[in-house]
Amino acid sequence: MLKKISFCAMFFALCPLLLFSQAPDTLWTRTFGGAASDAGSSAQQTTDEGYIITGNTSGDVYLIKTDSLGDTLWTKTFGGTAYDMGSSVKQTTDGGYVISGRTSSFGVGPGDVYLIKTDSLGDTLWTKTFGDTAFEIGVCVQQTTDGGYIVTGETGSYGAGGSDVYLIKTDSLGDTLWTKTFGGTDYDCGWSVQQTTDGGYIITGETSSFGAGSGDAYLIKTDSLGDTLWTKTFGGTDYECGMSVRQIIDGGYIVTGETFSYGAGSCDAYLIKTDSLGDTLWTRTFGGSSSDAGYSVQQTTNGGYIITGFTSGYGASFDVYLIKTDSLGDTLWTKILGGPDIDVAASVQQTTDGGYIVCGQTASYGSGSTDVWLLKIAPDTFGIKEQKIRLVKYDYQAATIFSGPLLLPEGINCRVFDITGRTVVPEKIKPGIYFIEIDGVIMQKVVKIR
Repeated sequence: MLKKISFCAMFFALCPLLLFSQAPDTLWTRTFGGAASDAGSSAQQTTDEGYIITGNTSGDVYLIKTDSLGDTLWTKTFGGTAYDMGSSVKQTTDGGYVISGRTSSFGVGPGDVYLIKTDSLGDTLWTKTFGDTAFEIGVCVQQTTDGGYIVTGETGSYGAGGSDVYLIKTDSLGDTLWTKTFGGTDYDCGWSVQQTTDGGYIITGETSSFGAGSGDAYLIKTDSLGDTLWTKTFGGTDYECGMSVRQIIDGGYIVTGETFSYGAGSCDAYLIKTDSLGDTLWTRTFGGSSSDAGYSVQQTTNGGYIITGFTSGYGASFDVYLIKTDSLGDTLWTKILGGPDIDVAASVQQTTDGGYIVCGQTASYGSGSTDVWLLKIAPDTFGIKEQKIRLVKYDYQAATIFSGPLLLPEGINCRVFDITGRTVVPEKIKPGIYFIEIDGVIMQKVVKIR
C-alpha cells in the first residue's frame, strides 16, 4: 500500500515543462472483422503490454486479444442464435477477462444483462444473465477490491419507471450479492461505473425523471452496499447525457458525455469536473457547428484529461474525436481521425508509455460494412526536453513526465520500481510508469515517455 506523506515532503521531479500544443502522431491502427458488421465498444491495455477489446460481430459478443503492436493473438465469440453484444471488458486479477453486455439469446427477457468470465486465453469459465421479462443491458463492468464485480446499465423490469439505472454487485463467480435501481417514472440509464476509494461506487448516465431538461447527465454516489449517498444532475433545458465517469486523484469526479443545451453546435462534447460531493467545479464543451460527443474520459499522468468520442463539426461526416486538456479542462490539443464514412470511438485509455489506445468502429477502413477499429497514439512529446532532475516540494496530484534517462541525485538511497513492484535500474528503464521510493516511502510516480 502506498504510504501518505506530508505536503512538505520532498520528491524528485522534472524542471518545468512546456505546455503541449501539438497533437501526437498516430503510431498504428488496426481493424478487425469480416464482411458483415463489427464494432468495438471497449479496449484496455493488458499486463503483457498488449490489448483486450470487446464489441460485437454479426450479432455475437466479440473478444479480441492483441500484442503490443495491435496484431491479433486470438479472438473469441460468445452468444446464441439471437442478438448478443459486448459493451465493456476488463482484465481481472487472475489474468483472465470479464465482459459485460447484452444477450437476447439467453435469459428470460427480450434482452438481459450478460456477464462473461474467461481465462487468459479467452476460454469461458462462466456466464451469467440478469433481468426479467422486460429489457436489460449491462453497459459497464469493473472488478471490485473483494474480487467480485460491479455492473451498471439499464433495466425495464425493476425500479420506478419505464427504464431505470441498474446496479448489480456479484461475487467472484458472478453470483448476485445485491442489486439496486435508481431513477423515477421516466427514462433513466447508467452508462459507466467505478468503485471509489471509500469502497462505494460512482455511476453516471442519463435521467429524464429529474433535472432541468428533457434529459440530464446523472451522477450517483453510493456506499459499498449500493445505497444512495447523493445524486446530482447536470444540464440545461435541452438534452444532456453522462457517458463516462472516473474518480480522480483529488477525490472528485470527471464526467464526459454530450450536451444539446450548451456549446457551439447542435450537440457538443461535455466535460464536467466535480468535487467529492458531486458539486460542479467547472464544465467545458468541445466541438464545432454540427454534432460532437464525448464517450470516454480518463485523467492522465500529468493531471489533465483525455477524452474521445466523435465529431461531425469540422467538415467530417463522423470522425473519431480525441481531445487532450489540462487539469482545468482547457484544450491542449485535438486530433480528428477517420475517412470518408462514419468512424466513431467508444473508449480511450492512457498506456504505460504515456500514449493512448483508442477503440471504436470504422466504416471507412477494413473489410466489412463496419469493423472494429483500434488506434495507438504516441505520447505527448511535443515541447518536452531532456533535463536533469532536481528536488522540489511534494505534489501528489500529478505524476512527473520525463524523457531520456532517469537521472537521480547522488548520495540518496532510492528504489525505483514498476507497477508490478519489480525493482528496475534507473539508467535502463523503458517507457512506462514507475515509482520512486526513499526509506520505504513512495515519494512520486514518474512516467517515462521515450
